[in-house]
Amino acid sequence: PIGPFLALSEDSRTVTKTRTQQPTLRNLRIHSFTFFMMKRRLHFLLLVSILFLASLQEALSANQKRRPPSSRQKRPASQFESDDYYEVLGLDRKAKDKEIKSSYRKLALKYHPDKVSDEEKEDAEKIFVKVSEAYAVLSDKEKRNIYDKYGKGGLEAFERGQDPASAGFGGFGGGRPGGGFPGGGFHRQGGFNGGGQQFHFQNFGGGGGQRGGYTHGGFDPFSMFEEMFKGQGGFGGGGMGGGGFGPRAGQRQKQAPPELFPKGESKVSRLGKPKFPDEKSKHMWLIMFYANDNEQSRAVAKQDYEKLAEQKTLPYKVGAVDCRSNDSAEKFCSSKGIDVATNLPSFAFVIDGELIMYEDFDYETVSAKKLHNFCLDHMPTQLINNINNIPQMEERLLPPSSPKKAAVLLLTDKYETSGMMYSLAYHFRKDFMFGESRAKNLKLAQTFQVKKYPQLIVFVPAKLGEERYNDDYGLIRYSGDVKKESIVKFLEGIQKAIKAEGKTSDGRRRKTEL
Repeated sequence: PIGPFLALSEDSRTVTKTRTQQPTLRNLRIHSFTFFMMKRRLHFLLLVSILFLASLQEALSANQKRRPPSSRQKRPASQFESDDYYEVLGLDRKAKDKEIKSSYRKLALKYHPDKVSDEEKEDAEKIFVKVSEAYAVLSDKEKRNIYDKYGKGGLEAFERGQDPASAGFGGFGGGRPGGGFPGGGFHRQGGFNGGGQQFHFQNFGGGGGQRGGYTHGGFDPFSMFEEMFKGQGGFGGGGMGGGGFGPRAGQRQKQAPPELFPKGESKVSRLGKPKFPDEKSKHMWLIMFYANDNEQSRAVAKQDYEKLAEQKTLPYKVGAVDCRSNDSAEKFCSSKGIDVATNLPSFAFVIDGELIMYEDFDYETVSAKKLHNFCLDHMPTQLINNINNIPQMEERLLPPSSPKKAAVLLLTDKYETSGMMYSLAYHFRKDFMFGESRAKNLKLAQTFQVKKYPQLIVFVPAKLGEERYNDDYGLIRYSGDVKKESIVKFLEGIQKAIKAEGKTSDGRRRKTEL
């Protein structure tokens, strides 16, 4: 009888317990509000954190800008880890010679081991050698051409005396269309110092300050640096005073090489500021600007320049200026636009004191013939008038308004003006008009009764002439040897006679006026 009651009582307790566990509407509102506030707090903390991090980043950036940038910040390490020589120097593949030199100078000065702190010396020296290696290749036209076409491996094959194309190197980019070398063959122009010396860059030894280990196959980056900055105010020699670079440990003083153009032995005239040709000079000049201790200068001087100077029929003089003989010579060369630090030897053709630079100079391929042709290409053609008939001759050689009282006419069977004629016209450019009738002009030959070519005729004031031409001019024929020295003496004699006649005429005129 009690069982149903107990069961009912148990069910009642269960229902009561279940009801007490169900949340009321008020509890739900409280929980929702609490969750909402916690979410707002999280959002606020997140926003504060973001603002704090942003302000911290801005402060770090401002502090970084205020600090002077280090060498590593300016130049990424990857630049000097590259095997591309152009990238090492920070240049593109179309860089000009001046840009290559400028980049090397800046980087070499910046990373020279003597210019950095002790803790940076090791890294700086590696960069210094890498920069020097890149410059040594890109500053040499032949090696740069091979590097552009065949890469570093092709250049190493070339230094071993192999043809980079046949050695399996090619397609590196740039170079001559069609590949290969001009003429279909491979020809080595000699080593870096003109004697077949090889020039390798791989396996640079040394380290820990042992600079001697970086010298391989004749290439020493420190010697190259000293050669570049020699005479540039404290670079090389004299210790470390004043920011200079002293000689390396164990380095001996080199004995000065013998003079390239010794006086009394060489046919090349030694020039300087006092003797340098100007607008009053009687001769055109080919000038070599050189340094006596420069290997390239010595190679060119011995093989080509001296040989050119030995020629006896040149229409110009051959001279040379040692740009490093002293400070005065260096300043003089610089005033003429010569880069004494990086651009020796240089050549210039001098007319009226103005320099015409030989821009295509390459010391490994230069020859006496190329230098001579360079001079012939710049002969003063404006000094010689082309004469084809009498009216043209009188208009061009004997104009009434001309301040020159004499004229020279050459009648020749040649078709081109000779170097001697250019030389004579330049020598007497202030006193004579010059004209030339080429290729056996029949009418002029008949007029002046030419029996043999060449025939040189000088028009002078009528009183001085051996033959009469008209009321104002007479003629003097040259009948001596066809040699420049003989003709110069002949014209100098006429020149003196004209000046003497001019003084006499002026004296008579003054007496008449009085």
